Amino acid sequence: MRSVKLRVFALLLCLMTLLPLLPCGVTFAAEGEEEEITILAASDFQPQGGVIQGKKIITRIAAAMAADGHTSFDALFYCGDYTNSMGSVSATQDGLGGIKEVYGKLVSKRNSYFVQGNHDIMGGTNGLTPGGNNDPEGGAFGLYVINNDDYMWYNTDQHTVRHTAQRLIDYLNAKLEMGYDRPVFVLSHLPLHYSMRTRLEGDGKWAYFLFDALNDAAAKGLNIVYLFGHDHSNGWDDYLGGGSVFLKKGDTIQIAKAGSTTTIQRQELNFTYVNAGYTGYYDDSNGSDGALTSTVIRIKGDEITFTRYDEQGVHNMKSAGVRNEIKGETAYDPDLTVYPSPQTVKLTAVQKGSVKDLEQPSREGPAYVRVTAPIVEMQKGGRYLMVCTPGADKLILPEIGDGSDSKGKSRGLKTEASTLFGDPVVCGDLEDYLFDFEPSGGMSWKIKKDGKYLLLKEDGALGVTATFEDEGSVFSVGYTTGGLTLKTKDGFYLCCDDRDLICGSKESSSAIYLYGYGGSAIDVINGNAEAGNPILAAQQGKTVTIKADPFFGGLAFLRWEVLSGGITPADPASATTTFEMGDSAVKVKAVYGAHSHAYECYVEEEQYLKEEGVYYLSCACGASSKGTDGEQTFTPGGWASSELPSESLPEDEEKEQDGGALLIVGILSGAAVVVALAVVVVLVLLKKKKN
Repeated sequence: MRSVKLRVFALLLCLMTLLPLLPCGVTFAAEGEEEEITILAASDFQPQGGVIQGKKIITRIAAAMAADGHTSFDALFYCGDYTNSMGSVSATQDGLGGIKEVYGKLVSKRNSYFVQGNHDIMGGTNGLTPGGNNDPEGGAFGLYVINNDDYMWYNTDQHTVRHTAQRLIDYLNAKLEMGYDRPVFVLSHLPLHYSMRTRLEGDGKWAYFLFDALNDAAAKGLNIVYLFGHDHSNGWDDYLGGGSVFLKKGDTIQIAKAGSTTTIQRQELNFTYVNAGYTGYYDDSNGSDGALTSTVIRIKGDEITFTRYDEQGVHNMKSAGVRNEIKGETAYDPDLTVYPSPQTVKLTAVQKGSVKDLEQPSREGPAYVRVTAPIVEMQKGGRYLMVCTPGADKLILPEIGDGSDSKGKSRGLKTEASTLFGDPVVCGDLEDYLFDFEPSGGMSWKIKKDGKYLLLKEDGALGVTATFEDEGSVFSVGYTTGGLTLKTKDGFYLCCDDRDLICGSKESSSAIYLYGYGGSAIDVINGNAEAGNPILAAQQGKTVTIKADPFFGGLAFLRWEVLSGGITPADPASATTTFEMGDSAVKVKAVYGAHSHAYECYVEEEQYLKEEGVYYLSCACGASSKGTDGEQTFTPGGWASSELPSESLPEDEEKEQDGGALLIVGILSGAAVVVALAVVVVLVLLKKKKN
């Protein structure tokens, strides 16, 4: 009898000592339970010295969190930029691999979310989290991801940001309808607030669409937390607190007027707004808080608690703001408020109501489409609108104006501010603003209007003027961030001066968008239009292919419904079909209904988890094979089938991590040592009993 008791005691002892090693957050507690959820948040891994340096940084921060009792987490939120390179899937994978190597034993891999930053490419298998609804099973919190493809650096695409905002509105309205009173985390790489980055680069000039939806939903009681990254370079966040930004309900935030890079609207926040914590470099040349940090978020009962950590320990959630002198910050004053760690936010009850849907831009009238490949599209010449960007999207007029200020006089083309041209297609009566681009040998053009040519020339006190003459300048097209450049053979660029005139300059250039006539607009609901490449407009007589999204809300495609335009799909019952474009705007909708499931997808997500390391196969519509005959399953290998092997640190660099990785490993492996010792002791006792 005593032998049986000893065996039971041994088993219990092993289980007790193994508990700290069990993965956390596999399935979150059901809504309303008092279980504490702990989340680790960070952003901008971006190690300047490579992945090994980046691992050292986050290891030291993790060690500081561990010293304060945070040795395991239920979820990981990383808000983008895993590499300093631009546009490399492999570099993004390397950065993700470094993060996973450090945090792999601290966070449940099934509850790790990686947002796409502006340095990251959304490769099909690189481990980044898809945009949209990513709510974990169990309802402990809501999670919505906004990737850079959907809310982009330089905000160059109004059309996409509007659609992103509408999808977000649909998600928030679903939460309001169900009376959801748990935290709703919205993860984005880009922030929402106005800064010199908005003025100089256009970031956030369409942020109002997102902000207005979030603020309205939060006013109705949704407990929203917006987590962001991105602004660690050049001190863009200096006026809000540098590397440590935290604003809560009742604080004010500056949002750009929709489509503007210069007009600011001060708004009162109804939700929590916080940078996740920069783990790559921070440019603190202005004297701002440049600490590299991560944030611990704890949810328990009706409270969310935020604590920020640097490698020395607890750090302010928000530091005092300073002016960004390097970028000439003059339009707003620093926010001098300091919020120490921790900060606690009380969850509120949800009221009835919904967020209003966005009004989409008009598609009536002639459609003009942005030129994206000028060397190809302009070879034979053509007629184009010219728009100066990323300023306030100033439409360039074929009219000459004179301006003067304290700096003297200037002469150039007039401009007219507009919010239309953040969209890659604009509609309306814009015939009078078109310029003729006339080929002039090689890859160069003259710009013509009403029989006269645009000429840039030096003119004494007027500087480099822009006028229309019998003989004009020959321009070549180049590329710059935010648009194209137009440069003469004399070395003059088209440039918007501080009097909003388009003149010439040898020192600087303005980014220019060109828009060519595209026929009439095409709007496809739940799908896309193509004519070799994706298109948003087509000319009369053009054959257009329309493709429906495979599934919508778990339903399969049934048919096409023509809402306007009078076109006739070749096969209305086919998800991919064609039609001939008419002389007016077209709007078609893919209609969906029930379908038979085919369980052929291998998706490693929480909703398909059967048990540790085993997942149910799923249908392309999202349905799981759980509960079906056979319940097909699969066993994946590691984080994801495409994950690169973990990088091993050189021996000398491992030694440098004293107090860092060694502390974490010690914390995690200590329980295993106790298990081994306990088993040995019990086996000895059992042997003595047997003898």
